[in-house]
Amino acid sequence: MRDQETQDRASWLVERELVSSVGWFIRVRWFPALALTLLPWPASYLPGLAVHAFPLSLCGLLLLAANTYLFFLQKKIQARPRGDEGARRQVQAARAILFGQVVVDWTATLTALHWTGGVDSPLLLLFLVHLVLAAVLYKKWETWSLSGLAVLLVAGLAAGRHLGLLGWHPLLPGLPPPSVLQDALTLGAFALVTFSITWLGTALSSRFRKRERVILALGENLEMAFTRTQALYSLARATSSTLDLDELLNLLTERVARTIGSRACVIHLVDPETGELKFAAGFGIDPDKPSPEVDLKASGLARRVLAGESVFLENLPNIDDSWARKLAARGWCSLAAAPARGKKGVTGVIWALCLRTARLGPEDASFLEAAGIHAGIALENALAWRAMRDLDKAKSSFVRLVTHELRSPIAVVLSLLRTLTGGYAGKLEEKQMDLLLRAQNRAEFLSTLVDDLLALAEGKTLPEVQGPKEAVDAVAALQRVKERFEIPAKEKGQEFTVLVDGEGPFLVPGTQGSMDRILDNLVSNAVKYTPQGGKVSLRLRGEADRVILEVEDTGIGIPSESLQKLGSEFYRAPNARRIEPSGTGLGLAIVKSLLDAVGAELSIQSEEGKGTLFTVRFPRAAAPEPAPRD
Repeated sequence: MRDQETQDRASWLVERELVSSVGWFIRVRWFPALALTLLPWPASYLPGLAVHAFPLSLCGLLLLAANTYLFFLQKKIQARPRGDEGARRQVQAARAILFGQVVVDWTATLTALHWTGGVDSPLLLLFLVHLVLAAVLYKKWETWSLSGLAVLLVAGLAAGRHLGLLGWHPLLPGLPPPSVLQDALTLGAFALVTFSITWLGTALSSRFRKRERVILALGENLEMAFTRTQALYSLARATSSTLDLDELLNLLTERVARTIGSRACVIHLVDPETGELKFAAGFGIDPDKPSPEVDLKASGLARRVLAGESVFLENLPNIDDSWARKLAARGWCSLAAAPARGKKGVTGVIWALCLRTARLGPEDASFLEAAGIHAGIALENALAWRAMRDLDKAKSSFVRLVTHELRSPIAVVLSLLRTLTGGYAGKLEEKQMDLLLRAQNRAEFLSTLVDDLLALAEGKTLPEVQGPKEAVDAVAALQRVKERFEIPAKEKGQEFTVLVDGEGPFLVPGTQGSMDRILDNLVSNAVKYTPQGGKVSLRLRGEADRVILEVEDTGIGIPSESLQKLGSEFYRAPNARRIEPSGTGLGLAIVKSLLDAVGAELSIQSEEGKGTLFTVRFPRAAAPEPAPRD
């Protein structure tokens, strides 16, 4: 069907060439019209010729007037048509002008023949020239009709002279009029040449037009193949740009429908538990008529596609299949389908649907098959990413639940141990005190671990746990962290500085609690791992769309082999473990999870024994709108 449409389109393009041919024919006519108007007058002064200048020039003037009218008429119809109907009317008008040119030309030619010797005039060759042009511009039957008409007109001209209806005006004075036999022989020769030229011209024109249609059809096929290759490339890039399943499905259905020109596109995914096809996404579907469910047991068509076969159906109402009948009941008349094939097998089915019969063909099914390969791999990746995301959320929720439940008993244990070690329950022996202090240290470590695990879980589920993000004042957060760590830094003889470069506001997305936790972790590490007399510097500055926070120290630094692992859960650098044996290794993991939640970036520059620079690039947050006044 698509091949037939391409052929019809090519034939239509050939027809459209008549519009430009009309203009070319009119431009060519200016020269003979001017010649017929001007040349008879100087020719009438040539000795030995009897040229009737006035009637010939008058004929030329009338031809010029008619050509002028046709010229402006052609300009009018040459305006860009609107839609296919406008283009058809344009072609019909062009054909009417062409036949009008035939009437004008042949009227002028017969008049010129009459005033230059009738059938013996050398101007008789103008008919033959005109027929050659007709073979190029007109259809085959039209050219043959014009050839027969030309012979009849010339025969009528000769008969009119012999019946005394027309006079005898030879170019050579004193030339006797030809006899009936002479005119009959001349007419026979003219007819033979006319029909021979017509046969040869139409044969060549038919071959040229056939080849032209083939070339045009080939060009359209190449253009369609190029367009679809581009579409496949664009589809592959687009599908690889996202791992969000819903976004991917919507993108796939829209791109496929627009590329092959279908009214709608539907994707069903294979249920991993039941193996059934479940509706996943659709484009171009009426919300009041959602896609029906696919019953694999009753639909051989769906089973064929699910088995890996690409199909196309040109007339759904005539197909004996449950799925085809369901689609036909909703008004769909033709479809093309292909499996979405990934590395692990078929993950779903892509359906392209049209409201017209015989609209989709094998080339559409082939395109869907190629698109299905890209779609299958992308769907596998998106499904795997969704499963990992859901698993990570479940893990974080579990950790949050467990650690939250552990907080209360650990707090009770710590409270009891501190009561005992504080002497509130009586004096303890040295050995008893030692054992209880050990237990208290381990309980405090366990409490810290629980707090860090809970913070890590909250960072990974920030929107659900802490509510929507807000605009946080980074300067105020720096002031709070300065108040908390300035005294511990002085106790270690450290130089503790806070510098804000530029004018605010320095607003970043998040919550006040998450911002404080980020700064607490970074600054506490800087103070903890910087020796006596070192420096800890906090700097804040703004860029066009970013707020930059830097935490720099002159502490122990981080070994180069540990930089890549830093931020992993429960990982601590070897030199940090030597200085502080008890630590959870969750501090930077918490920082990274909280920064990821707000779209911030963390970079680390460090040299062992010289210090470390943590740089956080926050996106700027918009200032909150002022509350309306009462």
